[in-house]
Amino acid sequence: MGILFFIASASVLFFNQYIELDEVRAQFKKLYKIGIVKKEAKKMISFMFQISL
Repeated sequence: MGILFFIASASVLFFNQYIELDEVRAQFKKLYKIGIVKKEAKKMISFMFQISL
């Protein structure tokens, strides 16, 4: 029963992240157009996901 709950919740989280990916990609395209550099974008991404890139 615990394994089933784990798989179901992992699937929900995965699909949620996958759906939001297009929105985030569009936001970063807009930022690149106004002049943000990749180093700043990486800092923003790592802050958003709380991981180091």
